[in-house]
Amino acid sequence: MATFASVDEQLTYLKKGSAEIIRESDLRVKLEKSRATGKPLRVKLGMDPTAPDLHLGHTVVLRKLKHFQDLGHTAIFLIGDFTGMIGDPTGRSVTRPPLTREQIEQNAETYKAQVFKILDPQKTVIDFNSRWLGRLSSTAFVRLSAKFTVSQMLERDDFHNRYLAEKPISIHEFLYPLCQGYDSVALDADVELGGTDQKFNLLVGRELQRAYRGAHSQFRKDLRRAIDSMRDPVLPDWSGSLGDCLSRTRRSHDRRHEAEARINSLAVQLRAGWPDLVEPQEPLSPEHWAAMLEVIHDQELGRARQESSVGQVILTTPILEGLDGVQKMSKSLGNAIGIHEPPLEMYGKIMSISDEMMWRYYELLTDVQVAEIEKMRREAHPMQVKKELARRIVGDFHSADAAAKAGEDWARQSKFQKDDLPNDIEEVRINYEDVRFDIDNPEDRAFSPDGIVGFRPPGMGPVDLGVRLDRLIVRCGLADSVADAGRKLKAGSVRIVDQSVSGLEYMEAKHHILVTFQGSSARLVLKVGKKVRTAIMTR
Repeated sequence: MATFASVDEQLTYLKKGSAEIIRESDLRVKLEKSRATGKPLRVKLGMDPTAPDLHLGHTVVLRKLKHFQDLGHTAIFLIGDFTGMIGDPTGRSVTRPPLTREQIEQNAETYKAQVFKILDPQKTVIDFNSRWLGRLSSTAFVRLSAKFTVSQMLERDDFHNRYLAEKPISIHEFLYPLCQGYDSVALDADVELGGTDQKFNLLVGRELQRAYRGAHSQFRKDLRRAIDSMRDPVLPDWSGSLGDCLSRTRRSHDRRHEAEARINSLAVQLRAGWPDLVEPQEPLSPEHWAAMLEVIHDQELGRARQESSVGQVILTTPILEGLDGVQKMSKSLGNAIGIHEPPLEMYGKIMSISDEMMWRYYELLTDVQVAEIEKMRREAHPMQVKKELARRIVGDFHSADAAAKAGEDWARQSKFQKDDLPNDIEEVRINYEDVRFDIDNPEDRAFSPDGIVGFRPPGMGPVDLGVRLDRLIVRCGLADSVADAGRKLKAGSVRIVDQSVSGLEYMEAKHHILVTFQGSSARLVLKVGKKVRTAIMTR
């Protein structure tokens, strides 16, 4: 029998990096039962293979699945090859174009390879939801659709907003959350994971589990009657398929006033749930069919005794911000770190994030415990902590050796280190108001629509004031015009360091930054190409 850590220890580990648990009390009950019986929880994470490559934002919820796996529970990674052909409407203002079967299959293969960079391949269950959704009959889909109303679907924000804006909502988009929810029924999931944007879909699964568990009672009754009818001595000796057998028992049931719809429903459920068992190649006698269905009945009865009325627990994870620290990580926004990127590129991108964002990455992208993270906050130097974060992440997706080499290469390439600064850097004194970033100024907001990127130097409190770097670069004589400075920023050829604090930190320059004033002045060293200037801003 499997052994598990204490429930409190498990909850502490699982709550790290979690946005919401619905409900935590239900999860505690499930963990207590799992620990008492030695039976691991079935934890499901589904992803549609809509893109060929994953980035670190996708791995936040994957790591949470790993945490359940670390604790000894069953990790189920579900590839939505069926739902991918519908297209998830989450967060969409228009209908998402469905993918072709060829695109789905190609992307699914890459997903399987990529998730094992985090999950243990020997302990992970990989499944595809076409295995049951592809076999659902039109009758079963109608019954599934009857579990939810249109008004319930319109409670979902994206559907509601499109309805109010009089934008089209296709009927097949309503099927998406129902199909995703049915996955939880088919897999008998105890816990389902997803990002905060998936909350509606996850709750549909919780409700559908409750609905179908109530229906299981009638299914078992119908199954019991069918088995008894197959063993009725009135039936002649013959062999046939399950459909033939049920058709003959239907006549027997008719004499017992059984409704024909019940038998048809039973046949659909059996073929959908046990296709390998109920569709043998050779015809069987009624007694053989009865024996096989008796096995199914016993399985269902045993499961019913173990199930409670509580549906799956929902655990959501936050949406990870990208390199800009504002927008969610996305390849289309150019702020993502792909898990297949070369080690040095990945390492350098991680070193470019702000100190405040570094702690969020520690929480969401590593297995480091909360207590250890808090200790590092209090005692460690931010630069060293950031290097350790980069080493951990690169090591996860490449190797420890690759991470070590990336760190060495990054250090060599970072020529703009403290010891490498020239002793005779030209100083330029500037009135802060001439380069100030004003969030209330429409021109400044248009220049940097993503919002201010925070910068918290080591040992200091919150940074206080923003600087328009394009203006500052021109004032320092490092660009001919604001437009020229903007091009240099966009090309990534600008590097800066805040000299107002001890422990110099190097970062790739954004279009604007926040600086820390010591008294009435702040010092920034700027390097554009081979030219270096020290800007001394006063206020």
